[in-house]
Amino acid sequence: MSKNGMIIRVFITLLFFVSLYFVEAGFCGSSVVAKYNDGFGTFDMKHYDVKTVQNVLSSMNQKGVAVYKRYYFMDFIFVLCFGAFQLMLTNDLFSFERSKLITLIIFGVPIFRGICDIIENAILLWTLHTYPRINELAISISAKFTAAKLMSIRIWALLIVIGLVWKVVLLLKR
Repeated sequence: MSKNGMIIRVFITLLFFVSLYFVEAGFCGSSVVAKYNDGFGTFDMKHYDVKTVQNVLSSMNQKGVAVYKRYYFMDFIFVLCFGAFQLMLTNDLFSFERSKLITLIIFGVPIFRGICDIIENAILLWTLHTYPRINELAISISAKFTAAKLMSIRIWALLIVIGLVWKVVLLLKR
C-alpha cells in the first residue's frame, strides 16, 4: 500500500472515531440529549413511533430541543464519516470480488444505509424545527427509514464478517 493510501485510511478512520465521539458523548451527543428527555436519548438508533416522539419531545425544554437540533447537524457529519469508513473497509475486504452484481450489492449496503440515515435525520430535524406541531406521516416515514438503516448496518456487519473469513481462507490457501 502506498504512503498516500495509508494516510487516507488513517484520516478516514480518525474522522470516523472523532465524529462517533461527537454524536455519542460530545457537547451535543446523544448522552447530552438524554439529559433533556428523561434519559431517552435520540430516536435515530431506536425503534419509535408517533406516540414515542410526542412523549419524548414533550418532556424536553427549549434548551434540550436546541441541543437535539445540534445533534442532528453533527449526525450529518457522522453519516458521511461512517459511510467513508464503511466503504473503505468494504473495499479492503472485498477487493478480490470480480462479479459486478455482487460488488454492487456489497457496496450498495453502506450506500443505502447512508441514504436512509440522511433522510431520517432530515425528517427528525424538521420535526424538531416544527415542534410542537408533529406530522404523524413524516414520523412514520422516518421510523421506517430508521428501521431500514439499522437493518442495513446489521447486514453490513455480517458482510464484514464474511469478508474477514474469506480473506483468512484465501491467506491459508496460499
